[in-house]
Parts: sequence; structure tokens; C-alpha cells
Amino acid sequence: MATSPRWLQVLLGAAVSLGLLGLTTGAGVVPPASPASPAAAPVDEPVDDAPPPPPVSAGVRIDFTDFGEGTIEQWLKGKGFDFEYGAQSRREIGLAADAEGLKLTALKRTRGFFVRDGEDVGAFRRVKIEWGVKRYPDGACYSCESYNEALMVYVFFGRDKLYSGGFGVPNAPYFLGLYLNRTDERNVPYKGRYYHRGGRFICVGGPEHDQRLVSELDLESAFNQAFDLDQLPPISGFALGVDTTDSGDRGQAEAFIKSLEFLP
Repeated sequence: MATSPRWLQVLLGAAVSLGLLGLTTGAGVVPPASPASPAAAPVDEPVDDAPPPPPVSAGVRIDFTDFGEGTIEQWLKGKGFDFEYGAQSRREIGLAADAEGLKLTALKRTRGFFVRDGEDVGAFRRVKIEWGVKRYPDGACYSCESYNEALMVYVFFGRDKLYSGGFGVPNAPYFLGLYLNRTDERNVPYKGRYYHRGGRFICVGGPEHDQRLVSELDLESAFNQAFDLDQLPPISGFALGVDTTDSGDRGQAEAFIKSLEFLP
């Protein structure tokens, strides 16, 4: 429990002392009571010096429709994203932005990530994404072990990194990966090629081409179902991912995201 400020402790202590001594803030001293009318014993009232509860956060929202001047890379870095693997090359993953949001286009077979990490997002229980797919990767299907997607939203939990299960594949905290696909079952925590200990992939919809979809997932329920753990760790980061490494049609795909929101 947090300690009250020193000035508040002194003030509360003085108030209690004044009550116990029978003093008032008016004339200064209360005259002694006559023998026939004994003074009433002072009543001790409990003093709650606990700090007020923290305010409930309304949520964290990342808006991808506010691109203005400069380059898209500068705009995304201003939002805290780092570029990893194919995300560093515009020859592999093209970027555009307008009122529809951020558009990510896989121009070839590639794998890239736009990662926002380094500070805890908070103890939120739900995620809400406004997004869509313009072109699905050919043959992508987690249920048939073709682990590709036009766009994946990764949500990381805690800071402890778990074994990835692959040589040269970096370890990672617990995570849930949300994606769109017209073949896979909805809200099923699939395993991928790696990260069987701490990673699951969940299809949250399968919209038609160019259709905008609002997906909302109860992270606590999905996390408990995926890992059989009672407590949801705080969200420690998130990422946007594109993976078409095993897709047909030269790995081409395209998706867009308008907003990403974490809610209580």
C-alpha cells in the first residue's frame, strides 16, 4: 500500500490529537465540566488514511488515420514502432496511409514486423481492432498448417521470455496473435510452427475483400483458454505482422488497419 504524503499524516495526526484532548478550533480550550455534569467521553472516529483508488483507465487507442506530413516510416516511428525483418524494406512490404488507415502490402514472399515494445501498455482485458483484408495470401490456413496471413496483430503479456522451440528463433513473452482468414474456425487458439509454450494464433473473422471489420476479443478469457493460467499478465507490447513466406501467387497479399484499441 502506498504511504500517505507526510503533510497529510501530520494533518490527520493533529486532527486526531485535537479530538482526543477535547479541544475546539474556536476559543481554544474547553472549560472543565461541572461535577454534576461530567463531560462526555470523546468518541474516537476511525481515520481512513488509505490513498484513493487509482482512476480506471478508459483505454489506449492507436489511430492509423492521422498520417500527415513526412514519410510513413517517420509517422510509424513517432507512434513507437520499430521495424524488423521484411518490414525494413519497401521492396518487400509496401506502406501507404489515408483515411482508411495504414495499408500493408506484401510484394513478395516475406515476413516482417512493426513492433511497439519497451513500456507496459497496462492491465487491459479486451482488444478492439478495426481492419480488413484486400487480398488474402494464397493457401493461408492455420488449421492446415500453412502459417501465413496478410496482417496479424500480436499482443504480448508480461516480460518473462519463453523458449521459442526453434534454433535461431528468438524467445518471446506470452502472446496472442489475432488474424483474419476465411477458412479457419473463429476464436480457436491455434498453435503455429514455433512458440508452442507461449504463443497462440486466433482467427477473429473472415471478411470479404475490402470489407472493413470491427473485431473485439476478451483477452483474459482467450488467454486462460490458450494457456490454462488463472491470471492475465499486464500487456507489455504489441506488433503488426505480415507473413507470406509459404504462400502461393508469389506471396502477394494486402491488408489495412484503421485503429487498435485496448480496453478495461
